[in-house]
Amino acid sequence: IEEIETMTLPPKIHEIVVGDGVIGDRELFVWKWLYYIFGDVLTLDIVPDEYERLARDTTYLAGVYMTLLDDIAERHGDEATYWELAKATYPRMTPNWDSEDIDSDYAEDVRRVWEGFEECVQQAPRYEELIDQLLFDIRIVVQGMDFSRMTGQNDQFASRMETWKFESAAIGLHAHWEGDLIFAPDFDADDYRGFREAAYECQQMWRLGNWMVSWEREVEELDFSAGIFVEAMQQGIISDDELQQLKR
Repeated sequence: IEEIETMTLPPKIHEIVVGDGVIGDRELFVWKWLYYIFGDVLTLDIVPDEYERLARDTTYLAGVYMTLLDDIAERHGDEATYWELAKATYPRMTPNWDSEDIDSDYAEDVRRVWEGFEECVQQAPRYEELIDQLLFDIRIVVQGMDFSRMTGQNDQFASRMETWKFESAAIGLHAHWEGDLIFAPDFDADDYRGFREAAYECQQMWRLGNWMVSWEREVEELDFSAGIFVEAMQQGIISDDELQQLKR
């Protein structure tokens, strides 16, 4: 914790996530923590030293973008701003950053993050080969967030299989490691399918751990969309009526 608290973000990253004030509702420590784990902790060894910083900045800014999107949907319940900003990840779509129907200050923060991400990733040696895959993986995270929104509004919407699928995808590990591969010129394309399968398993393990450590907080927040509650209902440990009573 001390190492993270005392670390200094690179000037370019600091300008994007701090600027005139820390972006979003998160403390600066959170953005430093993200930069820390997106370094040696999670970066794949196949990223050569010459691209390590660019890969780290790329995956970090993608992570910041996804976090800000999740916050505007979950913390603020602002669907208009959420869906407008989500357009950045879809082919032939561009957010209207200046739309009068959205939170303009929040949109400006996200625009700065997204443009920083694009500037970094366009320097990747495998940009043309893998950019579509990377953007797809970020869109999958967006869909995972939308699934959480839907289940938050309707407990009956969630099923065990869909919860595993979408909630695990929202972890974003596929997107992070795709951001490493795009900077790894020596990665063998024949191993790509195996890479995706391994990343999928890791995402599920990560999600399971997250459910185990966060369920008590989610009970206090009356958020029963997590897989641990879906599993409990399917096994008859708790009924939907009992969950609804808690919400009252």
